[in-house]
Amino acid sequence: MKYSFQIGRITIKLQSLLMLVFAVFYILKMRRAFSGSSVQGGIWNYIQLFFVALGFALFAIYIVRFINCSIVMSICIYSALSLINGMIYLHMNQSEVFRYLLIPYAFCILIIACVDGFYNDISSNFILTVTFYICAAMYIIPMLRNGGYSTKTGAVADVYYVLGLLPMMLIWTKRFKIIPMSVCGIAVLVSGKRAGIFAFALMIIGYYLLNIFVSENVLYQLTDLLKLAVIILLFIIVFNYLDSNFNNKLLSRMMRAIEEQDTAGRAERWDRIITAFRENNAVQWVFGNGNGAVSREFGGNAHNDYLEIIYNFGVVAFLGYVTYSLTTVRELLRMIFAKYEYAPQFLMTIIFSIIIAFFSFYVIDSTYITSGMLCVGYMMVDFRKKHMPHHALIRDLDTTGNVLSERITA
Repeated sequence: MKYSFQIGRITIKLQSLLMLVFAVFYILKMRRAFSGSSVQGGIWNYIQLFFVALGFALFAIYIVRFINCSIVMSICIYSALSLINGMIYLHMNQSEVFRYLLIPYAFCILIIACVDGFYNDISSNFILTVTFYICAAMYIIPMLRNGGYSTKTGAVADVYYVLGLLPMMLIWTKRFKIIPMSVCGIAVLVSGKRAGIFAFALMIIGYYLLNIFVSENVLYQLTDLLKLAVIILLFIIVFNYLDSNFNNKLLSRMMRAIEEQDTAGRAERWDRIITAFRENNAVQWVFGNGNGAVSREFGGNAHNDYLEIIYNFGVVAFLGYVTYSLTTVRELLRMIFAKYEYAPQFLMTIIFSIIIAFFSFYVIDSTYITSGMLCVGYMMVDFRKKHMPHHALIRDLDTTGNVLSERITA
């Protein structure tokens, strides 16, 4: 956000206030994960609704910039179709209306990140950096105190908030990037979440391999290879230590997943959803079965966003989300060809989004996608400032992000 105001001699930027709201959201959600409370509501619910309202307001103000941005418009189309189709079977009670209003949550977080990225430098964000470490500590300490992996300890999947912010941490951390990597790695390992461990491993490998590719300095390439080797060695050591001393049976659970295709009941659930979808009529194929249909009919999320989207909102909305995924991959390729310095971090975000979408819930819920969409929005805008200065998205800005004109051009 570009505006600021003064209280006495103190200048307060709107961006700082916005980041504080995000910080409160993350911390309250993490606190809720380990509070033992069964109450569903909370201040974070109002914060989520605030993000939706703010996102729509900013989209209306800056729509001329966004209209030619395929990433934004594809997630916009997905959200619009889901809102329309979600009205089918909508019951006018508080919980269902709230869940319905949060359908465009991902789109709105993306818009907020983009607009904030218009006017602020991507390379630093003190508030969210501190928030990352607070949330990691709030997660790791209860898990270690419990002495083992257990869903009774808390919402163990909330480690994905921390994992999703890691790509931005590798932008905000100028030196000793091993620190946020290590903190995140420990959190993921003690979580016992196999999808999280797999995603983390691929994110780190992808980061260093792509960093080597985009770097033109041989010394830097060799240094990054050495760093990757050291990180893999440390990961194996910590993995083995936790497997031996921390009651999560990581190795046996990972091997069982490979040898016996143990998906913690996901495969059976996916098969039931696919079978039910095949039995739908033509109208249900196109428009779906309504928002939350999977949860109502199968007792919980599908743990696969693509299946849940197509069952809840139909084929057309599903194609909208697939289009969004493909446009992010296309953006990554543009970044790689342009030798964009943060292309490795963008790859990490794509890896995170795909794996979590396939084995947990991502766009279908207004939780972990908060981190993912912040990463996509900030990096996309920063890339276009530096390498596509004449794109409609940032046409009023120069390559350093300074405002050249208050006029929003087509």
